[in-house]
Amino acid sequence: MNVPDRRDVKREGITDAAAALEGLRKRYELLNKKRIEADANLANAAEALEQLRNEAREKFGTDDPAALQAKLAEIKAENDRKLTEYRGHLEQIEKQLSDVEAAQNK
Repeated sequence: MNVPDRRDVKREGITDAAAALEGLRKRYELLNKKRIEADANLANAAEALEQLRNEAREKFGTDDPAALQAKLAEIKAENDRKLTEYRGHLEQIEKQLSDVEAAQNK
């Protein structure tokens, strides 16, 4: 019967443990690198968000999303009103111009 020597079994166990430890170390390094990148991305996003909030407060007096949406709806409604008014003025000018041309052609 071929029985392995205790020293060989012990060495093999140490080798397996060392390989497992090396694999775990590499996984840790990869995860740690990803954590560092995620932290950096989070910091950048937080900084960008704060800049946008400051800009919104300066321009619109608030950084509340609901208030900003209401302000946007208000601005759009005002733009629509001005567009309708402008269109009316142009139509009036075109009519007056047409009337002048018709009078000249008589």
